[in-house]
Amino acid sequence: MADVAEGFCTEAAPPRMHTVLVVDDHVQTRVVVTRLLERMGYAVETAENGLRAVEAVASVRPDIIIMDLEMPVMGGFEATERIRANTAGGWLPIVFLSATPDSAALINALNSGADDYLVKPVGYTVLRAKMRAVSRMLNLQRELESRNVGLAAYRDAEEERNRMAEHVICRLAKNPPLDETVLRHWTAPASVFSGDVIAAARTPGGVVHVMLADGAGHGLAAALCALTVTQPFHRMTEKGYPISTIVGEMNKKIREFLPVERFVAATLVSVDFKQQLIEIWNGGNPPLVIIAEDGTVLHTGRSLHLPLGVGTDQLFSGEPELYHYTQACQIVACSDGFFECAGWPPGGSGARELTALLAAAAPDARFDTLKSQCAHSQGGATWSDDVSMFMIWCVPGEHIAPQPAGPLSEAHVDAGEWHFHLRLSAEQLKSVDVVPLLHDLVSRLQGSFAGNPKLFLVLAELVSNAIDHGLLKLDSSVKVQPDGFQRYLQLRQEMLALLMGANVEVRIAAVEGGPTPKLRIQVKDTGVGFDYGRLLERPADSSLPFGRGIPLVKRLCENVEYRGIGNEVEVLFALAGPPPDDSHCKLNPGCSTPLTREDPA
Repeated sequence: MADVAEGFCTEAAPPRMHTVLVVDDHVQTRVVVTRLLERMGYAVETAENGLRAVEAVASVRPDIIIMDLEMPVMGGFEATERIRANTAGGWLPIVFLSATPDSAALINALNSGADDYLVKPVGYTVLRAKMRAVSRMLNLQRELESRNVGLAAYRDAEEERNRMAEHVICRLAKNPPLDETVLRHWTAPASVFSGDVIAAARTPGGVVHVMLADGAGHGLAAALCALTVTQPFHRMTEKGYPISTIVGEMNKKIREFLPVERFVAATLVSVDFKQQLIEIWNGGNPPLVIIAEDGTVLHTGRSLHLPLGVGTDQLFSGEPELYHYTQACQIVACSDGFFECAGWPPGGSGARELTALLAAAAPDARFDTLKSQCAHSQGGATWSDDVSMFMIWCVPGEHIAPQPAGPLSEAHVDAGEWHFHLRLSAEQLKSVDVVPLLHDLVSRLQGSFAGNPKLFLVLAELVSNAIDHGLLKLDSSVKVQPDGFQRYLQLRQEMLALLMGANVEVRIAAVEGGPTPKLRIQVKDTGVGFDYGRLLERPADSSLPFGRGIPLVKRLCENVEYRGIGNEVEVLFALAGPPPDDSHCKLNPGCSTPLTREDPA
């Protein structure tokens, strides 16, 4: 009794007051255990048998149960089984009381669901130690359950954020519908969000732009980095800007919006199927390959620039590589994740492995061969890095007919009288993309001309003739020579850089009245002019890579009039004019996957 009496001194309550249900058919035992527990700081409820204990658990909801084994009506074993069945999902500690001290009784009690065992008569010291241990485990269990609830709430919130982010990212990264079948692309993310983005769009003049952007890092942060460049890519492509200007704008956007440690490796490809001209800008990505149908490597577009966001405007260069194709070929670009997945270094020997793999496969099977290489190398494991790639088919003599960037309304829209006059100096001609500027101005002044590919072609021909032939006096026959296209463009760049004291004037005005909107376009340069009478009478020779511009303008416009010495031209352009000549505009038969459909991962 001395051990029992010791417990009647008051001691500090446990960190959290627990309610203990004492179950025993002997009143004296219930009273003694109750007094001891109350002195320890516990709240106590009692029951005289197992059946009452089962009922009390539902009403009292105790934290701990001290249960006698041998009781009338319902014993401790049966009561424990019922309580356990009714309280599934939470831990309710049960400590058995018994007058039997042998080990067999202890084993039976533990096997029946008890958490601990006390031998009557109950001593204060042992009871206190048992209760402290049980309370400590119970507090840990409650803390764990609380943290699990918090983690579940965090998981649910994170899943909702990810769902929202995935929806926004998919909408931002979605390619606009294009109807050509020249491009296949594939992306396999390493996590929920891919830091690799492939985007494709077409200028009003029918030039196809494709971009592979690889944001630094992985997951959502990398995806947001890569998405920073998709909006300027689509917006500027649809306005007709070249990739040299587009990459400059993307570099500014990344430096403006992203932290200094974030950057985007990017490969941009521009394909002018009519001129058979490929432009390549590679900043930080593995080499791009242009490969012929027989497996010959025609060109390798290595990374000649810093990734987007690394260099300042002064250090940045948007100058692309140029390649003029004269035979059927494929342009293949892969992210560094592809090389990592394949087990190849992203440059040097890795590029040689890539070209060897492409050369060994039939042209129609090359893209699937690259995908199979990834799947085989991974062996079913998850991707360690985002993997992306694209392939573009190019076939001489088959080009894509320009289509509107958006839905056009042929209905007459009276925008009122308007006109503008621009005089562009030599310095401005060196730095301004004149045709997209003019096209955008007209679209803003009269929306019915927005995205019109015929207007874009007319402006492009008139302005390029004024600059290339009126001011720079370039001879288009250079294009006939081997590598003539690259030579022509190189001469243009060199002569334009030296141009001084010259200008080009452009006047565009709305023509009021009539069933359809019309524009009067005048272009005048300060050059020496040309014998336009002879040129206008000469039929276009489709076998030559030049000489088709003026006949095209004549076909697209209601009226074409050259004046003076041939350095001034005026055309009347109608919105409902004839379409561009599409006699050679075919969909590439070598690839059956439309640009709008991404290959499944």
